[in-house]
Amino acid sequence: MHMYNYVLIPGAWLGGWVWENVYRILEKSGHNAYPITLTCMG
Repeated sequence: MHMYNYVLIPGAWLGGWVWENVYRILEKSGHNAYPITLTCMG
């Protein structure tokens, strides 16, 4: 199985917290996930 790296970028006025469920699914599948919060957008 291939392992991938994902950078999860939220839409306007949201923070990395919106990716919590997706992050958990990706991590359980053996992938690396990095939910980020853009400056002044969280």
